[in-house]
Amino acid sequence: MSEVIGIDHLTVNYGKTRALTDVCLSVPSGAYLGIIGPNGGGKTTLLSVILGTVRPSGGTLTLFGEAPERGRARLGYVPQFAAFDRAFPITVGEVVATAYLGRGLHPFRRLGRAERAGAEAVLDEVGLSGFSQRLVSELSGGEFQRMLLARALAKAPEVLLLDEPTSGVDPATRARIYELLTARNRRGMTVLMVTHDMLAVSSSVTSLACLSHSLVYHGEPEISEAVSTAMYGCPVDLIAHGTPHRVLRSHDGKGGCDCHDCH
Repeated sequence: MSEVIGIDHLTVNYGKTRALTDVCLSVPSGAYLGIIGPNGGGKTTLLSVILGTVRPSGGTLTLFGEAPERGRARLGYVPQFAAFDRAFPITVGEVVATAYLGRGLHPFRRLGRAERAGAEAVLDEVGLSGFSQRLVSELSGGEFQRMLLARALAKAPEVLLLDEPTSGVDPATRARIYELLTARNRRGMTVLMVTHDMLAVSSSVTSLACLSHSLVYHGEPEISEAVSTAMYGCPVDLIAHGTPHRVLRSHDGKGGCDCHDCH
């Protein structure tokens, strides 16, 4: 498979604070990569470097084998939090239509038939059929997040980046988002998802990257106790529906742990 994202010895500093250290990561076309790690471990920073909103302090990044400036138009992005006021008087359809700005859309040009059809199709895909004329201020949290996903999909990206796409949404919406991402991935779209949802890691992704300022692990979506300890600073238990889950292996019973990430 061809490489869509190549990261070589990437380092990022925010002033005197080191956010990422010597990260090397290769993402092949068609991957479904889950990125996990502790809060403040550099996950969002990594996405920001790929998107071009944060400048690396060292190392290199390539997209589709070229300089990143050439490849960023082929990326889609779903942020953890929207950057605009949800009370702003704009409709769901208008938000999705901003995906076409790069195609020459401006305030004095109406959407063409193909663009309107594309916007309606992705709204239907995320379960928001008939929401095009609804104001953003009228949406629930889950509907709002699905609207952001629809906007990213309307761009028809080859690679989709997501930062905690199910944060704060209800279980039904969470399941729908994961099903949609899996279906898109099976049709060839590369997916990179930052998440704290360990169930999503095991049930959806095909590979896993663990970040704690540096890359602790990259491989199959099941990691050892040694890797989880290096990532969180202590062993990790993950319990799902009363049954030990195998994404992160369990404690060995020796010693205690007061790390809040493990509970």
